[in-house]
Amino acid sequence: MTASPRPCPAQVPDSSTALRLARFFAAGCLGQALAALVRAGVVREMARDRPSVDELAHRTGTDPTTLSRFLRAGEAAGVFVEDPPHHFALSDTGELLAEGPGSLGGLLELANTAPVLAAWSAAEHTLRTGESAFAAVHGSSVFDHLAQAPTLAGAVGRAMGASVAAELVPASVDLPSARHVVDVGAGGARLLTALLAAQPHLVGTLVGVPTAAREQVAEELRRSGVRSRCRLPDGEVLPQDGDVYLLCHVLPCLDDEDAVSLLRSLVPVLREGARLLVIGFVPSARDRTPVIPALDVWMAAMCGGRQRTEHEYSALLDRAGLLLRARHGVRPDTECVLEVVRR
Repeated sequence: MTASPRPCPAQVPDSSTALRLARFFAAGCLGQALAALVRAGVVREMARDRPSVDELAHRTGTDPTTLSRFLRAGEAAGVFVEDPPHHFALSDTGELLAEGPGSLGGLLELANTAPVLAAWSAAEHTLRTGESAFAAVHGSSVFDHLAQAPTLAGAVGRAMGASVAAELVPASVDLPSARHVVDVGAGGARLLTALLAAQPHLVGTLVGVPTAAREQVAEELRRSGVRSRCRLPDGEVLPQDGDVYLLCHVLPCLDDEDAVSLLRSLVPVLREGARLLVIGFVPSARDRTPVIPALDVWMAAMCGGRQRTEHEYSALLDRAGLLLRARHGVRPDTECVLEVVRR
């Protein structure tokens, strides 16, 4: 009898160096497991109360035995806590998977959707050519794909929930003096919804919402009670009367030439006193984790874009006829706001 090939190593090497590499394998498995738990509604139910595994499986339509195994894997990573036996709760880390501002659940869900995983399987294409693996696999850019893929568009919108931009923007800019806020290239409504809800004098416009996500975005605006103060126009024509224009995690999705082209399109609408806020990660020597370099590789593989330093942003803005006036938020490994004006 011929033994079948082993699908995994017979044992985990016990040297500290080998264990560091083994963690990458574990991280990939856990990321997919946690994304499945988010999609299945398990995390949502765990945020409500602490049901038994059997009750949790009943509520979410999952297999109790397999659910227990997924939860124990999460417990080993510090995401869940078992107490009492057969009852699991979210740890402090696990609470970051639950829906709400700052949630990382949507980001995990997006990273483990079928179209994104298929693109990652072709990451070598990006490594060899510098071109988007997503486009090579799917035959279209991620932006064109989003326009026809409501599931992926919804995942992108939920992933934006991980952004703390809704807290950063009011702390960085004098919004009381503004009236009209325009979110350009919006992946979802969360940022503008939060700003309109917190600032009743504001009106808003969402430009560039993917067709497949429009109904979901409109419903989110209605639920938040701000639909009457937010325009959701067809197409990508920029309003001329904006006081604040937002680019939230948009420029990293673009290569330099496309980024400059987008920025130049904003120059005519940035009248005297109007501001452009570029929101995202800006790598620096103070960063302490591999998150931003990992996002840089993500942008290369998914859309041919890149993360940029403050100096690189300044050069990009200068090419477009814009000036970086201020940077708000200097904590390492976190988002910041670049305040930009017309030169």
